[in-house]
Amino acid sequence: MVKCSKCEKWANLFTDPAGKISSLCSECFEKETSPNNTVQEWLNKKYLNKEEAKEIYEDGNRFARHNLLIADFPNLKWILFRGGNNALSIPKFEIRNCPKLEKIIIDSCQMKEIITDDLPNLIYLELNHNRLISLDVSKYPNLKYLSCWIGNENLPPLTQIFTQKIQAREQELKTRLRESEDNLKELLGKAREEIIVYKLKVKERKLENFAQKLGINRKKVRDLCRYYQKLIRELSLESVDSNVVMSVEDEIEKIKDELLSGGWFTWKVSLGDTQKLCRKCESIAKLKVEQDKLYQEQFEVRQEVVLHSRK
Repeated sequence: MVKCSKCEKWANLFTDPAGKISSLCSECFEKETSPNNTVQEWLNKKYLNKEEAKEIYEDGNRFARHNLLIADFPNLKWILFRGGNNALSIPKFEIRNCPKLEKIIIDSCQMKEIITDDLPNLIYLELNHNRLISLDVSKYPNLKYLSCWIGNENLPPLTQIFTQKIQAREQELKTRLRESEDNLKELLGKAREEIIVYKLKVKERKLENFAQKLGINRKKVRDLCRYYQKLIRELSLESVDSNVVMSVEDEIEKIKDELLSGGWFTWKVSLGDTQKLCRKCESIAKLKVEQDKLYQEQFEVRQEVVLHSRK
């Protein structure tokens, strides 16, 4: 232990970059010898044309302690910073909007934290001799080379770091699969809807022509379709109300009786034509019930998509 000649605090022996024992503590030595300009100022002056820059290279210059932001370099492929002998002190590196970045080397920069966007093209990452305590590699899906444990004693083990990457990749795949399933459900629903609408138009047109040929009142036809639709919907429920079923069947039978017996302003319809009319009405009613179910399913799918997007 020695007493610092400047702050007069007791501190461990400190050897300066030239190899000599300094009379200053490490903190005072850094304040005394650090230049005024920062690495951020150097970057901003040197790389004015961000469109053309493909490499950012710094090796050996000495700057004042300062964080560094590298942002909006659309064609940047390499970043290289080497700060031997405490020449560089950059506690925090932040890399934003550099989508073509392939290689990052940040060595001996006293870095504690590195923050980046997703870098799909990054294949090489070297971060040795820093002060990292955490590292998230989940944003680098195509990373092939990683070296960061030399000199970063507080960094978690390799298995933990790559477990984070694997978990993030699994979550990404699950999200894509869920989106694909939702899209497929939506496409199938639209196809089914188009088929049902087409069938309804054809059957309703045939029913109207048949009823007109027999001279049957259009209101009776609509009522018959409506009662069949109500009957089919009730019978599809888990808990069927027998009273409702009997009531609806009675209404259908009343219309049949009216058709068979005729009246002052309507023709009497034969049993065969009455049965044929009922079959046509029942067929249309089944399609309309199916259409209602489809609309409900499409609504539920849209709700699921909204819930997934919020997670």
